[in-house]
Amino acid sequence: LVDGYPNNTYAHAGRFWAGKGALELGDAARAAQLWQGLAAEAADSYYTARAAEIAAGSDQLSVISDQWQSQGTAKADVTDSDLQAEAEQWLAGWAAPGSDPASLRALPAEVAADPQLARGEAYLRAGMRGEALREMDEVRERYADSPLAQYALALYFRDLGLYRDATLAAVRTGALSPDGLFGSPLFIQRMAYPTYFSDVVEAEAASRGIDPLLVYALIRQESFFERGARSFAAAQGLTQVIPSTAEWIANAIGWPNFQPDDIYKPYLNIKFGTYYLFAGLEMFDGNMYPALVGYNSGPGNAGYWLDEAATDDNDLYVEEITLSEPKLYVRRVLAHLANYQRLYGTP
Repeated sequence: LVDGYPNNTYAHAGRFWAGKGALELGDAARAAQLWQGLAAEAADSYYTARAAEIAAGSDQLSVISDQWQSQGTAKADVTDSDLQAEAEQWLAGWAAPGSDPASLRALPAEVAADPQLARGEAYLRAGMRGEALREMDEVRERYADSPLAQYALALYFRDLGLYRDATLAAVRTGALSPDGLFGSPLFIQRMAYPTYFSDVVEAEAASRGIDPLLVYALIRQESFFERGARSFAAAQGLTQVIPSTAEWIANAIGWPNFQPDDIYKPYLNIKFGTYYLFAGLEMFDGNMYPALVGYNSGPGNAGYWLDEAATDDNDLYVEEITLSEPKLYVRRVLAHLANYQRLYGTP
């Protein structure tokens, strides 16, 4: 499997655990070889992110410090003109040779004239966000094979505050390139891993002593930064807080006159979600793994699986989780976190 399908998720897992096994047997050189090779591959895999951390002699993905100190301050500079110009030069080089790179910011004529785009804008002006999102989703998907359309749509959606579509269009732009998303210029990658609502995120993260990059990673997984997101389980808003949990948080932090629809207000949703993450970190002594599992599936389940695993090895803990959703959730959030750390830096 590892040799025949080296980029398969199961192959990544196999190489990761082979490295752990080698380490247990005292063959640190073999473990380092396996992990360093894995770390050089796709940056969107939990196992590659973990391998990179361990191979570098760091375990940043396992625990926050006892004081839950911030590991770095995210900078929302996705509109930086120099980075944008670099990205457009790169895009023109393979998608539109000979064109003016700055012209790629404008929607292609076919997209700009799309009647569904006009309907989406009209719905948005009328305050009908759900209807607008449905129209814009279809527009984005219609031009899914055009890197020029996807790039221009990413900017267009961002400027309209449609951050989910902006993020997905940026991801698609990178995916269509010969270099792939993680070989794309920093501007493209940061649009794919954005720091929207940065004022609120950083203030709330600082108030709880949490790395803001972890909060961004959580929001990206929960809602792709769509403030009106609602799941089939009634999880709501940017951080996908369910109504009963929202009531509990309001009482816990003494938030006065909380009304159910307030949870869709970005500043309040981020406050509540960050507090709930903090409560999990506090319960599990700063360990992100059970804290994130608890965020997704409840702290009782997270604690139960931790007891069942009976290990201090967080990777083994994740493997012992018996439900696929929380297992996948924690892997995805931590892979996102690794990318946020890579793209925005840590001190």
